[in-house]
Amino acid sequence: MTMFSRMPVRRRLMLLLMLPVLAIAGFIYGYFPWSANQVATHGLREKAVSLTRLIRDNTAVGLDFGDVDSVKKAFRAAREDSDIVFLQVVSTNGKTFASYHRVEGQTLPDRAIPSHEMDTDEPGLLGVATPIVSGGRTVGALFTGFSSERVDTAMKHERQITLFISLVILLIMMGLGALMGSALSRPIEGVITMLSGGAEQLSTVSRRMADTGQKMAESAGTQAANLEEVASSLEELAAITRQNADHAKQASIRSRDGRIAVGSCVSEMRRMT
Repeated sequence: MTMFSRMPVRRRLMLLLMLPVLAIAGFIYGYFPWSANQVATHGLREKAVSLTRLIRDNTAVGLDFGDVDSVKKAFRAAREDSDIVFLQVVSTNGKTFASYHRVEGQTLPDRAIPSHEMDTDEPGLLGVATPIVSGGRTVGALFTGFSSERVDTAMKHERQITLFISLVILLIMMGLGALMGSALSRPIEGVITMLSGGAEQLSTVSRRMADTGQKMAESAGTQAANLEEVASSLEELAAITRQNADHAKQASIRSRDGRIAVGSCVSEMRRMT
């Protein structure tokens, strides 16, 4: 027997009622935060690409003419965004032309100019790189980094809320399951008790029928033995009857022979007289 089959009826009913609830709670806890994270990450990526393109257009002329102040002015307008971690403009030789990092004193490495716009995902950071074109020629590249901490924080908050909701639903359903299990277990236990009683009665009747059948078989065996004895006695009687018939036949023959002899004697005596 399995552990489930050994459980009380009420506990089994509660378990059966709780399994779908647990599945739904797990789905809610896993799917909705993931979906919200996907939406938030997509929104951050769209924002990073759009802002990077705007900064690229504002720094193209300054980079082409070597005007560092013009490029930094474009940086000042963009770095008001709290998600920006760094901004870096490099010239055609890959050297940093102008840069900004929200951590004071943080330096950025030289980078190779990409051939096309691209974005990269790193832990806690979304990066975008795009070439800067001025007058139909590539004059450098812009690299931007955007923090995904806000998205991660929102994800954690979403998970906490979802976990709280899932636990509330689970507790409510456990209460309802206990009530429903109690309400359903009574008639089920009554039916089980009735079936158990019927099974016991059926078992008793079966045992009685088996005993009766055994007794009938024993009686039939005794009657068969008696019949064999009667048959043997009848055979003995038949043999005695056949023997008596033979004796009677012999006596009849002897009586006839005696009558013939007596008749002969009588005739002989008559003739002599």
